Amino acid sequence: MTTVTLTNLEKCYPNGHQAISKLNLSIEQGEMVVLVGPSGCGKSTLLRMIAGLETITQGDLFIDNLRVNEHEPSERDIAMVFQNYALYPHMSVYNNMAYGLRNRKTPKAKIEELVTNAAQMLEISHLLDRKPKELSGGQRQRVAMGRAIVRDPKVFLFDEPLSNLDAKLRVQMRLEIKKLQRKLSTTSIYVTHDQVEAMTLADKLVVLNQGNIEQVGTPLDIYESPASVFVATFMGSPAMNILDTPINHGVIEVADGHIAVSSQHFPYQAIKLGLRPEHLIISHQHPLFHVDVEFIEALGADVLIYATTYDKQKQPLVIRAPNDHGVKIGNRIGLTIHPENLHFFNQQSGKRINRPFMLINELMVS
Repeated sequence: MTTVTLTNLEKCYPNGHQAISKLNLSIEQGEMVVLVGPSGCGKSTLLRMIAGLETITQGDLFIDNLRVNEHEPSERDIAMVFQNYALYPHMSVYNNMAYGLRNRKTPKAKIEELVTNAAQMLEISHLLDRKPKELSGGQRQRVAMGRAIVRDPKVFLFDEPLSNLDAKLRVQMRLEIKKLQRKLSTTSIYVTHDQVEAMTLADKLVVLNQGNIEQVGTPLDIYESPASVFVATFMGSPAMNILDTPINHGVIEVADGHIAVSSQHFPYQAIKLGLRPEHLIISHQHPLFHVDVEFIEALGADVLIYATTYDKQKQPLVIRAPNDHGVKIGNRIGLTIHPENLHFFNQQSGKRINRPFMLINELMVS
């Protein structure tokens, strides 16, 4: 039963750059935890700290109940899968998978058993005699995963393992990784900048921003209740629309429309209002507000409608709609949304604020 605990973990480089700031995180036995965030947010640095490839400036790292800050990577009982596969080009697939076991002085018969079982699991038994240059990208990644599996580590670490694969293969491989992780029940930490990959793979998502945790939760929790504008706009494709909306006498002004709220428990003069593209509804009868259509992008079953609000601010907005939407470039259309799909954020801090009591809920959706 392997757990990983990070307590007040920090990484500060000699030049003063603070890559990780007092980070606290608990990873439970068998969880697939995905670290996600934009380039430079600290996710790969954090993974390398767990692996022992980066020193820890302050704080504590525990694998199970053992503090491993000063342990060498080989002493932490972890296995890492890299984006560039890190295979030995002169060795066969079999020897690449067996290399770490031989270094551990594992008996030859046991090595053969472990490699054979892992190859069958990954469906690469027919490739064991080939060299890496004879393999496709997906096959190389399976070999890299096989090399990790045969060690039966306490923790798997994945550093953007699918980033070098084409889009179709990425979808296939992430499903295979998820099935494999569930079958093995090995505690796993996975780094990616791809939020679709993160949502698909994670039992628990950790959204990082400039070395800090913005939010931890299940993919559904983070999608439905993002803790900040940063999380709201990073998680979800297309990104959540964020509108700057003033509030006058208990009325939130949304472009040419409004939402009446109870001002007694909502003491703000302005907020940021979040609207997911897939939750906006084209409405001809009882629109909440209007937008002017500027561009339409066809996606097959759906389209993305790019528009600006019908007011002085002309704030950009994206709507995901079915392809029988009947809208043309240049049209002015009405939009509405179910009240439970509105998101409210503090104008200054960008942090999520509690949903106000709305006085016109029944009028918002036709």
